[in-house]
Amino acid sequence: MGRFFNSKNIAFKKQLIPIGTGLLFTLILATILWSSPPNANSWTNTLENRTYDFLIPSGAYQNKSRIPSVSIVDIDDQSINKIGRWPWPRDQLGVLCTTIHNMGAAVIASDILFTEPEKNIINEVITSLPSSQSEILPTLKQLKSRFDYDAIFAKAIGEAQVTLSFVFTNELQSKGLLPPPLLDLKGSDDEQLAITQMHSYYANLPILQKATQYGGFINSTPDRDGILRYSPIVIRYNDLLYPSLGLKAATLFLFTQNIKLIAPKYGQNKVLEGIQLDPITVPTDPWGRMLIPYRKAPFTFPKISAADVLEGKVKAELLKDKLVFIGSSATAIGDLKATPLASLTMGTEIHAFIAAGIIDRYLPYKPTWGKGVSFIGVLAVGTLCAIVFPLLGPLLLTLATAIFSSAICAIVYFLWTSDSLVIPLMFPFITVLFIYLFNLIYGYFFEIRREHEIKERFSQFVPPDYVNIMLKEGGDLSMEGESKEISVLFADIRNFTHLSENMKASELKQFLNSYLTPVTQTIFEHRGTIDKYVGDLVMAFWGAPLPDPKHAIDAIATGFAMQERVKALNVAFQKQHLPSIQIGVGINTGIASVGDMGSEFRRAYTVLGDHVNVASRLEGITKVYHVDILVGENTWQQAKEDYLFRKIDQVMLKGKTKGIYIYQPICHKNQGTSLVIAELQKYDQALELYWKQEWDSAEKLLLELKGSSPQNTLLYDVFLARIQEFRTHKPPDHWDGVHILKEK
Repeated sequence: MGRFFNSKNIAFKKQLIPIGTGLLFTLILATILWSSPPNANSWTNTLENRTYDFLIPSGAYQNKSRIPSVSIVDIDDQSINKIGRWPWPRDQLGVLCTTIHNMGAAVIASDILFTEPEKNIINEVITSLPSSQSEILPTLKQLKSRFDYDAIFAKAIGEAQVTLSFVFTNELQSKGLLPPPLLDLKGSDDEQLAITQMHSYYANLPILQKATQYGGFINSTPDRDGILRYSPIVIRYNDLLYPSLGLKAATLFLFTQNIKLIAPKYGQNKVLEGIQLDPITVPTDPWGRMLIPYRKAPFTFPKISAADVLEGKVKAELLKDKLVFIGSSATAIGDLKATPLASLTMGTEIHAFIAAGIIDRYLPYKPTWGKGVSFIGVLAVGTLCAIVFPLLGPLLLTLATAIFSSAICAIVYFLWTSDSLVIPLMFPFITVLFIYLFNLIYGYFFEIRREHEIKERFSQFVPPDYVNIMLKEGGDLSMEGESKEISVLFADIRNFTHLSENMKASELKQFLNSYLTPVTQTIFEHRGTIDKYVGDLVMAFWGAPLPDPKHAIDAIATGFAMQERVKALNVAFQKQHLPSIQIGVGINTGIASVGDMGSEFRRAYTVLGDHVNVASRLEGITKVYHVDILVGENTWQQAKEDYLFRKIDQVMLKGKTKGIYIYQPICHKNQGTSLVIAELQKYDQALELYWKQEWDSAEKLLLELKGSSPQNTLLYDVFLARIQEFRTHKPPDHWDGVHILKEK
């Protein structure tokens, strides 16, 4: 903001500051995305994750299939209450697996580890049997196999080909037996891949694992905030690659024959990008993790109580030809995870999501080039918004923000639903939102500052109510010097010097205030701007600072209203024994310099130019023609459709070299009577005869006018006196009718 108010500079700054801020924010955010500094990675990842968490439960992104290929048999609280406390006898679990298998399940996957052998009650009896009762020992040994629940369970899972689960760890000593690996990486190019490697495991009893060839790990890798978004589907152990429970179950369900890693070379290094399962490509990150393909109702999986299965209360279609996971959600024993779907999600569902995603080919993933798209999006959207948003008003700004934001969301939605691409476009969205909020807030405070500045400056020239109208209507409110078309009005009390000589200073002050207050109010009522007071003279103009397409008409209306105010004042003055007054009003229209002008010590909002001087001269010669108001040609041109005018004369003002026509506004056109119009026409005829030097004919018409319009006698006498003068002193041969005025 400079020393003096300049709306063009402020308007420029109003755009420059938010444009610069928007571009700077865009550059900073793009730099962070490009360089990925460690300190920034955590919060950028957090923002992306939070956005992902918000979108998943919304149900916006989910598989279109309404026929789930996966079911879950849940050892829930109802099952614990009916069957008995956990752990159940393994023969009971064997019955559960056998029942599910007999009901037509295609694949059964157990999310329960069996790392400890179950005690055989007969062994305990034999151990505690006293020697005095040794005769029953053969009988007990015959019963031993009947109570070998591990063997019974092993037979059941072997017949049902159940896929067992195990856990990889780096903290415990290996225990149990691992199933066959998915792939052997030793000696292959894939050995250099950055797949997560573990050094020990916690697996099932050998008797159980040997009963079935299948198994998969159930490790999970929550993010720093504890939310499970990614899950490893392959882990390396001793250069052997093992599948997750969900991946293994899916391959069995799909009868997958060929499995290979997709790991293209980037420079000297190979990077894992996915796993090929016959025609299906499962995308992963370089560490062997996949984005869990969460689904929301109605696409989640049927959950069947284990107790209902054992009691035969389940419809066959819920299990027939399905991939069935066995897990537990029971209190105290259930494996519960925090996910984008809920703070507590059954762990078995995670494996079900993975398996179902592979089976249904619903595999959303974040490509390695996603951050590049986000980077380009921030630069493109941020630059565009930074330049465009400052040019818009609040409503258009909000609309544009809604359009940009909706477009970003639509792109995200389209990419995810059509190609399962999860592109992190949160940052372009944040960029749009930041630039929008900054422009909205900045614009709000800028307008407050601007309004204060305008009120402070313009209140010197126009009333506060008018300033409010100006601020509300907007427009060009510049106070910088500029050329524009305006209408200028001068009003002066006739013979004021003579009147003031007979008044004391205090009386003169009160007298002037009594006159200037209603006159100023009249100007304000007609949207005029006060330029100055010089004694009894009032100068005002229309068309600035607020544009006024009817400035000439408004100026004339003000002139008439001022004359009416003076008549009312004279009534009040007579009662106070004060002299009556008459005012002359001069109005002219044209191009003038308008603005805040002066020195650094004192300035004023004023108008300068030749057309302003003409208005002043017109006010001065109203007394020459004995009329109240005179206007110039330009004013007449712009107002002749609204007012009736009398063409008074063609004059050359003092200091000028060219004559101009001057006019007297008579009344509004809708107020013009036939008598008034006839008088004006007769006066025009007399004036034309006068200019043609047909003195007798002109004199005759003027005398007729005096007789029919005595209120304008003094005007007609002016021309009658000139005719007498021209009869005595003939005008020059080149006389064109222009009357040269010597007085101002």
